[in-house]
Amino acid sequence: MEISRREAIKVFGATLATLLINPSVYANQIDQVGETIKFEKTDKPGIVFIVGDGMPISTLTALNSLRSNVGKTTTFYKKFGDPDNTITYMGTESLTSVVTDSAPASAAWATGSKGANHFLSVLPNGQVLRTIGELAKENGYEVGFVTTTRVTHATPAAWYSHNKDRDDEANIALDALVLKPDVLMGGGLKYFSKEVNPKLKSDTLSDFKKEGYQIFTTKDQLKNIDYSKTILGLFNKSHIDYYLDRLNDKNLDSQPSLALMSAVALKKLQQSKKGFVLQIEAGRIDHANHANDAYGAMMDTAELDQVLDVVDQYIKNNPKTLVIVTSDHGTGGFNVFGTGADYNDSTEAFLKYKQVKASIPYIAKKIDNKSPKEVQDIVEYYTGFYIDPDEAQMIIDSRSPEYNGVTGNYLYRAYESCALGAVLAKCAYQVSEDGDQKGKALLRRGNIYFVSTTHTGEDQVVMAYGYRSRELLPSRRIENTELYNVMLSFLNIKSYKNPTMSKEEARSYLQAYYKEYSYEKMARSLKLHVV
Repeated sequence: MEISRREAIKVFGATLATLLINPSVYANQIDQVGETIKFEKTDKPGIVFIVGDGMPISTLTALNSLRSNVGKTTTFYKKFGDPDNTITYMGTESLTSVVTDSAPASAAWATGSKGANHFLSVLPNGQVLRTIGELAKENGYEVGFVTTTRVTHATPAAWYSHNKDRDDEANIALDALVLKPDVLMGGGLKYFSKEVNPKLKSDTLSDFKKEGYQIFTTKDQLKNIDYSKTILGLFNKSHIDYYLDRLNDKNLDSQPSLALMSAVALKKLQQSKKGFVLQIEAGRIDHANHANDAYGAMMDTAELDQVLDVVDQYIKNNPKTLVIVTSDHGTGGFNVFGTGADYNDSTEAFLKYKQVKASIPYIAKKIDNKSPKEVQDIVEYYTGFYIDPDEAQMIIDSRSPEYNGVTGNYLYRAYESCALGAVLAKCAYQVSEDGDQKGKALLRRGNIYFVSTTHTGEDQVVMAYGYRSRELLPSRRIENTELYNVMLSFLNIKSYKNPTMSKEEARSYLQAYYKEYSYEKMARSLKLHVV
């Protein structure tokens, strides 16, 4: 199967046009590598495990609503409506909290055991949990990871690392070298390259080169890819930039799309002798929701929607592929709220997001040392939204270290973008003073609200389709740990049961740890995750 130029434009370009975004800034990234991606016919089994990090169902609903207003449907919603696909709800609690973080959530998929928040595939007593990545490699399968976060971030890391501190990313990079994944692509160069980060104790990038890895740091370098060799792609110092910003800022054009990285990974893993496991993560949906960035979250979800199209192209020639799509947790309480009499202003408010051309963190960088009037102008330029002088002053104040923000929302203390997000996530009206509209209340902004800057504890949707999906995924509510056994069964790997621990045992081990875990440390940790 070949993704031709025409097919690629259909798959990728049409998505943007129907999202009411100016597509002129977007050039198809698969074509830009100078070749088409050919998916050959094979009968080898493969698992494609797709994660929208921090992506509650409300984010998917909002994106589909945006497209439905131009008569289109997202690939997600087409698949939700396919009777051949299996859809269920999944519990996400960790050992230590009703609200999980990404580390134990991803570790639950990888190991079949519940873990503690902040811990990567290791129990609080130090017992190591063997992961699906390790078991797959030991049984002759190839393994790959593709993400828009740092490749050492919690969701991919939990499948190859055993660390009590998810923030110990320099050592997590070394753990990746132990597993030797066949594909590892995303951001995070600063945890591999001593040239980029002189504070590193060792140059892990050199170690990967010694192991025979091809190293890529820009999209254009993928023109020279050799699919017979292992791949390490690190396309930014930290996370890959938000999709919305990559679309609109040509200076970010060296970073590949998630769709392109996924296509490259599938092409590489297709060469495997026995089959493969590939995790694909749209990790910055979570970060956008942390920042209360409604359109940023929707656009990174749109990029993930394109990945489903790429995987569909792959499945056409590789029918023994199982696809699992889910999220690890919700973030922020993202939802579209009703506004106006009988909610009849709701659609008008919602469609105002089509004006936005930058993420909130991108805008936040533009307002350093600016006056309230300058902040108003910058926000209006990038979003089309008017903010009043008091709101502009609040945004300026939030950038001070002394700013307390909202009690209980730790991220306000650490992440200056959140105050801007909180202001914009409020559907405000303004009395018009112009012409025929004089005296009327006019909508100023969109109507996606957030209730926090932190993770949320609601169940998440799991969808499975492709080979043996209806056989393997239960049609009842499940716990996140059950997906581990689904993958083992699909790969015909003898069931391996990891050790488990009760919540009471976990808390007894961690009493001292949590006693020292201050609000300030929580804020620093959250900032480290998203910046």
